[in-house]
Amino acid sequence: MIPRRSLLLGLAGLPLASLYAASCGLPLRKPSSSDDPLRAADPETLRQGGVFRWPVDDFPKNFNALQADMSGYTRDIVAPCMPVPFRADSRGNLTRRDEYFTAIGLEPGEPQTVVYTINPEARWSDGTLITWEDLHWQWRALSGADERYLVASTTGYRDIAHVGKGVDERQAVVVFARPYADWRKLFGLLYPKTTNNDPDVFNKGWIFGRGGLRIPPVTSGPFKIGPYDEDQGRIAMVPDPHWWGRAPRLDSLVFLGLPKEAQIGALQNGEIDYMNLLASAPALAVAENTKGLDIRPGPSSTISALVFCGRDGSICADRGLRRAVAKGIDRDRIAATLIGSVSASPAAAYNLVFLRSSTGYGDHREALPYDPRAARAELAALGYRRPRIRFVIPAQNPTGADIGKILQQMLAEIDVDLVIEPVPSAEFFRSHINVGDFDLTTFRTECSPYPSDSAPTYGRYRTARGEPDVQQNYGQIGSERLNQLLDQMQAELDPGRMRQIANAADREIAEIAHSLPLFETPYNYAVRSAVRNFGASGVGDMDHAAIGYAPDA
Repeated sequence: MIPRRSLLLGLAGLPLASLYAASCGLPLRKPSSSDDPLRAADPETLRQGGVFRWPVDDFPKNFNALQADMSGYTRDIVAPCMPVPFRADSRGNLTRRDEYFTAIGLEPGEPQTVVYTINPEARWSDGTLITWEDLHWQWRALSGADERYLVASTTGYRDIAHVGKGVDERQAVVVFARPYADWRKLFGLLYPKTTNNDPDVFNKGWIFGRGGLRIPPVTSGPFKIGPYDEDQGRIAMVPDPHWWGRAPRLDSLVFLGLPKEAQIGALQNGEIDYMNLLASAPALAVAENTKGLDIRPGPSSTISALVFCGRDGSICADRGLRRAVAKGIDRDRIAATLIGSVSASPAAAYNLVFLRSSTGYGDHREALPYDPRAARAELAALGYRRPRIRFVIPAQNPTGADIGKILQQMLAEIDVDLVIEPVPSAEFFRSHINVGDFDLTTFRTECSPYPSDSAPTYGRYRTARGEPDVQQNYGQIGSERLNQLLDQMQAELDPGRMRQIANAADREIAEIAHSLPLFETPYNYAVRSAVRNFGASGVGDMDHAAIGYAPDA
């Protein structure tokens, strides 16, 4: 289980002045949808070897994707080398990973019980077998019972009563205390027992020092962790010779920490092999006119949203004020302005739990409609006169500033002063969002095939000691009804009924003005033309072993 990630909005590539200068005179062709965004090819037909350089906006400090201090990009980096029970396609359909499990079955009757039969060949990179104990200790670490483990989320794991041994060491039996609908997402990414059976190793064992890796961490996948350089923000994944599945085509998969504004230049100069252009028209124009690149539009997996902060003392702790402010925001206009020229189908989003491409999507604009007249009246009734709201955004993020300028104009019409407050990008989450130092902000929230992934983002929970347990609910806003709906959603094993409850939860998110979806972020991948099996896959999982270069490249 990986919780939803909150990502810097990063819709633009370079600062606007620089990009427009760089693209001056270049034609821009609006991308059209593609039936083959990955440029799919049989991996066996691809050239053996080659390096693929993959930029990440924010290079992680902690490579434990289950730990609270994970970066939004931690999962991208460790996914090629850690076990996952199921692989999702771009529409969220799931297929069992045979390399790791020969069978995963939901047993009939009560209590809810799932049996995992581990592939006899499955092992960790140090040669030890993957056993039931690895699943047992991941449950123990993420259950929330031991507060020494600083976890990103307890969703799903806290509903498990016991993880025990099956017929032998290679079978785990998971018994639930309460029904949990999205049980298929659990134990992925799976970390080894040696990480999860020690709180100190769980919290700090995947923080790699400046001296590089003295002892490579234990992994399991087609790739393992290779050379690492914290100062350069660089980590390489190299083929694991002990991998028993299909061998990867690449010699190495290199992740580079590179600010979004620097990526288009690096792509032009041949220093990286792909960039997600998102909604940047100038970056798209540059990429379209750079030799050797393909533009590969594909399904999105993120929703760009406005997020309120309702912590004690914040002006937006007032639910009535939040609703009034939201009614002064025209999402259709924002979507048309920001993504109209770079999206095949620009449209505002009116659901935070489901993407439009997902089964179950419901349009809930009526729960929080654009109505500036009502907004002015509601603010007056609440006694507000020209309320001042801090809009905190990362510095050097032009689209955040662009959204701020649009919002300033809109909210001025309802007598709200929006103050745009740029902060250093490296401190945006750590020093502001994570601690509730904002009134309003914007970032992208990552969706997944599992609706229950929304619980840590929109539920309001407390620890066993009664202290606030923020998880990914950075605005610290919630309601008892929303918690009840999220709990019901997580416990409903019937998929159709579960989707109905999830939509009721999304309507409640709108009713309390927790967050405001703006649009599904366009995913326009600029990729080296010779690269195959790589592109925008929506909520789907990348097959890293299949990525490679055409034989004539």
